Amino acid sequence: MRTIIRIAAVFSALLLMASCAPKPSISVNNPKISMKAAGGKTTVEVQANCDWVAKSDQTWVSARKNESDGSLTVNVSKNSAPDPRTAVITLTAEGASATITVNQEQKNSLVIDGEFLVYASEDAQETSLNLKTNTDYNVTIASGADWIKFKSITKGIVDTKAVFTIQANDSFESRTADITFEAEDCTPINAKITQYGKARYIGFGVKGIESFPLPVINNNEEKAYVTVGDKETDYEPGLSVPVKSSGDNVTIKIYQMQSVQVKGISGINSLDLTKLR
Repeated sequence: MRTIIRIAAVFSALLLMASCAPKPSISVNNPKISMKAAGGKTTVEVQANCDWVAKSDQTWVSARKNESDGSLTVNVSKNSAPDPRTAVITLTAEGASATITVNQEQKNSLVIDGEFLVYASEDAQETSLNLKTNTDYNVTIASGADWIKFKSITKGIVDTKAVFTIQANDSFESRTADITFEAEDCTPINAKITQYGKARYIGFGVKGIESFPLPVINNNEEKAYVTVGDKETDYEPGLSVPVKSSGDNVTIKIYQMQSVQVKGISGINSLDLTKLR
């Protein structure tokens, strides 16, 4: 009988000891980690009353337990992609668990989509430079170009436009504004917006022919337009331009010319455009 009592006492004591044992627990002091695109290493303090292990669900994040102080070292690789990314580290300890979320920024990208030089007519207007970017950026206009103002950034899903307002140019000389785009971790981009001065014109009439080749104009600028009747097209020397047999007025509009040599039109050898206002 006494033996049975002793066994019961020992069993009760074991049950009491088991009920008093601490429940496994684990926690971290920093459940969310934010990393730059360059990556790096950080340490997270871990509070646990039992042994634990850590595992990352992404290969670009590694997690290592420091046996000396029980902390966790998190190592994040460089992100070379244009999109941000997320990984989750799970710490488990005999039925208890804790998680750490790692958010890494994208690699910033800023490029001009198209020409680095934009031409504008002499009129007051808006113009824009097309960019591809995944981050915010700053716009700087070189000092002295007070005729142009940065207006706004128009964002799309992929493409972005930097919009500028331009005052009318009342002179015959062109002017250029140097534009700089800057974004964090990106190489600055330099672009230009050139506005032509007021145009000069060559005008003449044609009659009784179906077409004629545009004259060759020797100048130091490529931008010119030709208008036959009411239709304006880009000027290409030698291009055959159709005309009405009843006659059309032809106008050649040229920017940035002080004088030109006109060849190919009967009876016209040269015109001094400095006299045309």
